[in-house]
Amino acid sequence: MTLKQIIIDAIATQPKASFSSADIVKDVLQINSTANVGSIRTCIRRDLVKDGMIVKTEGRLWRLAQPVKQGDTTTNAAELGSAMIDYVEKLRKDIELWKIKAADLKIKFDHDEKEWRAIVKAKDETIARLNQRIIASNKTFSFNTPRIVP
Repeated sequence: MTLKQIIIDAIATQPKASFSSADIVKDVLQINSTANVGSIRTCIRRDLVKDGMIVKTEGRLWRLAQPVKQGDTTTNAAELGSAMIDYVEKLRKDIELWKIKAADLKIKFDHDEKEWRAIVKAKDETIARLNQRIIASNKTFSFNTPRIVP
């Protein structure tokens, strides 16, 4: 059994909600008399706080970290993980739906673009024909040219 595990067991068996480092050191030394007091305190201050097992309260007292609460019920890690997996799956489905909608809109855009290009081409052809007719009507052309007598 490691020193950290012994400390965790000593914390779990504390009779009060708040405890001091001295209480833990005393319990650990009863189990393992060769343990270093400095190592025990370092494990409490650094490792267990970093792991989120205990939190500092007022003064030199520590207490166990409380589980995450939502209203009156507590949420455990399994429920939280399940909810996250469900949310990720919902996002994947939403992504697939948006991909389909994007593909449909691209097809519609391409179709509309072809239609508008055909309309613009027809208008350009009409304008070109009208320009040719205007140019032709501005020229004075006649088969019976007047004769000029000298």
